[in-house]
Amino acid sequence: MKRWLIVVAVSMLGLEAQAVTSCLQMADQRGLTGAARAQFLEACEAQARSACEAAAKKQKLTGTERENFLVRCKNESIGVR
Repeated sequence: MKRWLIVVAVSMLGLEAQAVTSCLQMADQRGLTGAARAQFLEACEAQARSACEAAAKKQKLTGTERENFLVRCKNESIGVR
């Protein structure tokens, strides 16, 4: 289990560099299943949400425009269409 956590921690560092690759695609590429997949997706989605919120703040988006951006950004990052 410790080895898996280290692999996930290291792979998560590359999330921003692989912005085109969604969390679901990365989980599939790594062949993750069951609890390992669930933990990976949870961590990846949290990082994606943080990155999207930071991007919205950097772009100084407010109100509905901000909300629409966050929904689209999170869905694309996670792999939801």
